[in-house]
This record gives sequence, structure tokens and C-alpha cells, in this order.
Amino acid sequence: MNLKKIIRENFRLIIFVIFVLVLTIYLFIETSGNQSSTPTIVTNELPVETEVLPENTEPTDNLVVDELVDEVIEDAPAIEENISQEDFVTGEEMIERRASVIAKDVDAIDGHIKIAESDQLALYLKEENLSIIVRNKNNGAIFYSTVENPEKSNENWSNFVKSSVVVEYLVDTNIVYYQADMYSGKPEIDVAQKESGFNAEIYYPDLEFGFTLSVELEEDNLLVEIPQASIIEESDKYKIGNVYVYPFLGYSKLDEEAGYLLIPDGSGATISLEDHLGQYKQPYSEMVYGANIGIDEPYVLSRVFNMVTSQKPNDIFAPIFGVIHEDKEAGFLGVIESGDWHAYIEAYPNGAILPYNWVTSKFVYRQFYNQSTSQTSGTMVVRQNKRNDFDIRLRYSFVEDETANLMGLAEAYRDYLLKAGLLPEITKAVDFQMRLDFLGAELEAGLIGHRLVAMTTFNQAHEILSDLVDAGLTNLLAIYRGWQADGESGSLGRNRFDVESALGDKGELLQLVEDFEQEIPIFFEDDPLRYNPFLNTEVGANIANKFNRRVHYEIVYGKVFRYFNYLEPLETVNRLSSKVESFPELENLALTGISNTVFSYSKKGTTYDRVSSASSYINSFSELVGNKSLLLDMPLQPYWQYAVGIYNLPMSSSGYVFEAEEVPFFAIALRGALPLYATYSNFESNANEFFLKLVETGVNPSYLLTYEDSSLLKETNLSHIFSSNFSSYREEIIERYQELTELHHHISDSKIVAYQREDGISQVTFDNGVSIWVNFNDYSVMIEGQQIGAQSYKVVD
Repeated sequence: MNLKKIIRENFRLIIFVIFVLVLTIYLFIETSGNQSSTPTIVTNELPVETEVLPENTEPTDNLVVDELVDEVIEDAPAIEENISQEDFVTGEEMIERRASVIAKDVDAIDGHIKIAESDQLALYLKEENLSIIVRNKNNGAIFYSTVENPEKSNENWSNFVKSSVVVEYLVDTNIVYYQADMYSGKPEIDVAQKESGFNAEIYYPDLEFGFTLSVELEEDNLLVEIPQASIIEESDKYKIGNVYVYPFLGYSKLDEEAGYLLIPDGSGATISLEDHLGQYKQPYSEMVYGANIGIDEPYVLSRVFNMVTSQKPNDIFAPIFGVIHEDKEAGFLGVIESGDWHAYIEAYPNGAILPYNWVTSKFVYRQFYNQSTSQTSGTMVVRQNKRNDFDIRLRYSFVEDETANLMGLAEAYRDYLLKAGLLPEITKAVDFQMRLDFLGAELEAGLIGHRLVAMTTFNQAHEILSDLVDAGLTNLLAIYRGWQADGESGSLGRNRFDVESALGDKGELLQLVEDFEQEIPIFFEDDPLRYNPFLNTEVGANIANKFNRRVHYEIVYGKVFRYFNYLEPLETVNRLSSKVESFPELENLALTGISNTVFSYSKKGTTYDRVSSASSYINSFSELVGNKSLLLDMPLQPYWQYAVGIYNLPMSSSGYVFEAEEVPFFAIALRGALPLYATYSNFESNANEFFLKLVETGVNPSYLLTYEDSSLLKETNLSHIFSSNFSSYREEIIERYQELTELHHHISDSKIVAYQREDGISQVTFDNGVSIWVNFNDYSVMIEGQQIGAQSYKVVD
């Protein structure tokens, strides 16, 4: 055997095998070391105070300079801080020994004096740092808001965890945040107690800014507020950037408490309070209502061979978070009542920088963005000059005993929504109703221009619905997509409703609606937010510009249209109004785009924040509901009150590595208040598991259907629709409909009173006494004498 020849012929393979072996050994050593050593500190998450001086730069000829920006600097300096073990306070003597439950009424706890109480709660205050303690009077459970003796914390983090309020501020044109808290920054604090709590005037004389913090009890709620009108900024040098208010309320250390944090990721998700042994290095941090495209850089998807290989995390559509401490049977739901348009939800499992579990909100008054330095290329990182205009108001609703669980948090959220008027008035029972979406038409590239691909004509949709009605399916709802001239992508940005002639004429569309209006409501979808610049070339279209004055491009990687633009909010609502006026016969509208996207923008040198944009959309919804029924595509919480139903409700979380479990939090909270429709069942890789989620939550199933084969879409922007032909799904639709209808006969519109999930098995109990056991496992189980098959469920009356 010629060894040299073998080596020469397989050289690349041999090198690859050696590389894999070396990498495997390295990762094994690294992983083993991490689990027993001090968690690695993620330095770019640390609060910093190291000042970075701007370089002296002269603006280029094309530099945009106006009231948006005071000054600019060339590059964003890297935020670095070398940290050694000596930077941390460690040792057994620093470990906290704090009471978790205090059964009897006391006047003081850990240096905090009782200043107010309600029937359920007692509020204690330590004026030195405005730290509070909340004690549940019914079961004695204690919730601390600050850490008494920080462990494994450098000076910045030590001050952070001991403070009631933390301000990240800006200095001149430096593009890093500096920290001011209850210790650094030397604040002057003036406390005025009141019957329900206290007001505190906080002022930083060296930084020349301040504000009023208000804390009070309201029945079983704690209210925390910083009014916008109270904020003082007297210096041109120092400006408020971000604000945390009681970030450590309800914290726990390592696994000293059993329980979980609740985060609003997709359907909902929990983060366990167990000791994670330092395996999680990053926290959960997402902006409420999604990224702000007017300032933030777009999320970049991973792509291979021009195919998207990664999925964008779920956007937050409701500003909530929560904590449950199971040992002391207590917890709370946090709701951002004001400031939500410019807030983040952040959750830190222990090991992500600190040995503590905590969840909080962060409020953004100013941030950084890339400013254009020329008409074509080049940017400089600058800070936002104009402060976002909003009040901070947080509500904490406390739960106890048998309600100290996911179900209790969901009920607390539902009660809040109803009292705040954020849900429509319930006038009738919410029945089971299957949703069927029809795709009308789409454009593909032709030799010259574009060619229309007709997928489902109005007469064909009529044929499909008639067939299903004859089969006994009457509780249906339909949405017609791509019904306008030039199909789904081609119609974006128009200012009137024109029917696509290849699908039929206006009379045939109206006949379809009339023939089924007694049984099946048909909604017609429109996206008034997006603008197709490839087909619309009108001058003065009022396309949305970011703060840096550049047009926003939504990259969609389509085979025909690679990107779309957004219209300015006022332009959006004006065009939507014109569309509605052009086709008054349409009474049912399904709106996407503006239902779940909100952003800041600039126009002629003036900046507009997300509150301004949302106000325009809300005014439009308010006007439309007077004579139209609005079905909204996964709308943001402030829009729910205008909807007759919500479609495309997420049925899973993003699957972050630190998530212990995905939970149907929003499905439970909204059940019976609004009809809820899931994402498409025919797009799910595990159809059976997805069906079990529908059984578990009561969310209505949805299918996207076409009369023609979906292969006709392969050269369109909808090439991701790989299976939609009605003939392929007819039997499944009928079978699922019959099964879920039978299930609904058992539970009707009953309210969920209990929910629990453990080891892949969930139990949902309704107020009529019926329980549903769902087994997500791939093996059968015996529960309370009931045999439940693998990937199956059982109804127990």
C-alpha cells in the first residue's frame, strides 16, 4: 500500500478530520471549565463610566447637519472594560440572609419603614436609596426591590442592584452611556409621604437633571410613575438616555427560590429560577412592539444559496412581564401602562453577568443611530437629540396562594385589560370558527415587465366554500388575500381599491360576499403600510425616512421585488381612507402592516417618535370601526379594542436557549374576550403537535388555500408557500373541523380556571367542570386513571 499516495489523495479529508477532533477537544475543555468556574462577564452589557473623548472632525461637504444632531463623531468606540476577580465582592460573609416570608405584621423590615398599606399589601420604604419592600399581608410573602449585599458585582453593578432608579445618561457627543444611580452621581432626594405611598424629588446637581418618582398602592396593585412633565434637563452637556425603575423588584439569587420569570416572547415563555451553573451568558432583551426601524438597524437574516436559513425572533406585542415564587406562593404581573412605545423588556437568568434572576423594563429617552455623511454612502454614529416624549408608568398586580401561577398571571392581565378598556365590549359568546384564507393573485417576472399569476378566482373561492358548507362546515371565517389589482405584492401603496380583473369583476366579488354573508363572514385583506417602489413611481409619495434622513428599505429577498418601503403614518391613514371611500360596499376589512409595525421617522428636518406614529394609526382605527368590521393581523396591545378578532396569533416562543418552557399565556388571557386565529396549520412541520396546541388553548385553526397548485408561485415573492392547494387539504380540513367542533361542544365558551403543564403533559380546566388532558410526548401515559395516547388528548367531563 502506497501510504504517501493515500495521504496525497485524501489530504483535505485528513485535515478536516484533524480539525474536527481538535475543535471537539477544545469545546469539551471549555464547557467543562465554564460549569465550575465563575461566569464569564459579558463586558458589552456592563454599565460604564469610562469617558471617550470625541475626535476633532470636520463635516464633509455632503454632511447633513440640522436640529436632529448637535455634533457628530467619526466612529463608535468599542466599549471595553477589563474585569478581574478582584473587581467583585465575594465571600460567604456577603451572602444575603433575607426573610422570604414574614407572617406577622411588622413596622420595619431590613431598615425599611412601613409607610402605607392596602387590604392586601404593605409598602415599606428606605429613604436612603428609595428602596421599597412589598409584603403580602395575606400570606406574608416578601418582595425586595434592591440587593442588600451584592455578590460578584463590580462597583457599577453593585450600585445598580442597590438602586431604585438607574439613569444611563449621555455626555456631550460621546456615544456611550454613563451611569447615575442612587449612589454614583450624588443625587439629592426629597421624599414626601402620602397616605397611599410617597413622592420623591430626585435631582443630580452635578449632572443638572432630575425628575419625580411616585410610588403608591392601589388595592392589590403597586403603581410606579415618573411623569414626563417632572423631568428637568438644565445642561446642554448631560442628557438622559435610558431609565430603569425598580429593576430588581422580585429578584432572587441562584436557586434560592423555586419558580420562574415570565417573558412576552411569542405565545409566552418562562425562565426557570434554578441554578443555571453559568451556562447562559446573555439576557433576554427585546424592544416592546418590535425594533424601531427609524433608528435601529434592521435584523439581518442568515442566508445560504440565497435562501433564508434563520428565523427572526418574535416581536413583543404586549408590554408585560412577571415573576412567580412557588415556595412562598406569591408573584406579580408587571404591565407598562405608559412609556411602552419606547421600552424594552429585559430578563436576566442567573449567570448572565450576575448570580441573580430578575426581569424588568428599560425606558429609552434617547439612543444612538447612524447619521449619513453623504448622499450615497458613509455614516457616523450620533445620538438622538430630541428626547422621546412619554410618561413612565408601571403597574404591578400581585397574585398569591392558588393564583400564584401562570393562570393567575393570565387572569390578572385579563382583568387589567378589561378595566383599562383595552378589549372590545363582549356582546356575545365567542364560538369555535375555522379560518380559511384564499390567495387571489401575485406577480412573477416576465420577459418584459411582470406577469400575473391567478391562484384563486372569486368563482373558485365560491366553489370551495360551497363544497365545505355542503360537507357541514358552517362555522367558518374567510380572508381574501391578493384580491386587488396586480395581486398581493403589486397592489402595495395604492390609494384606491381596484379589483384584479383576472379574478373576476366587482360584481362577482360582491356576489361571493352576499351568497355567504349569513354563514361565513368574508374579510378582504389590505396592507396600507407598505409601498412597492418598483410599480409605483409617483412623486411626493411621502415615503418614510429614518432619523438619518435615509429611506427605509424592508428587505424581503423576494424573487420579483427585493424590498419594499414604508409610507409615513399620516400618508398611510390618508391612503387607507381613500381606499375605503373608493369601495364603500366592503364592510369587512383585514388589516396587516399597520397592525403590528410602528416606528419613528423624520420629515423635513423634524423628527417624530413612535407615540406620534401610533396616534395616527389609532385615530384611523377609531374612525373605521364606526362602519367597518376590522380583523387585525397580530395587533399590538393598544389596538386590540378596535378589533373583532385577532389573526396569526403566535403559538410558540422564539426558543431561546435560556427558556425553560413555552406557555400559552396570551391564548389563556384573551380566551373568550376576542376570537383568536392561529398561524397556518398547513405551514407547520409538526402538524400533530400544532393541532394539540390548538386543542390545549382553544385558538381557532387557520389554513391558506389556493385553487391552483402552489408550484405556480415558485417564481413570485410568495415562493415560500409550498403547499396550499385545496384539493390536498380538503379531507384534513373537514376532519379537523369535526374534531374541534365536538371538543367545543364540551367546553363551549367556558372560562379557563386552571392550567398546568409538566413533563410534556398539560391539563386545562374550565369553569363548567370539564378538563382537557393533552399529552405532547411520543409515548402514552396514565393520568388519574385515564389512558392518554402518545401525541393525543382526552376530554374528562
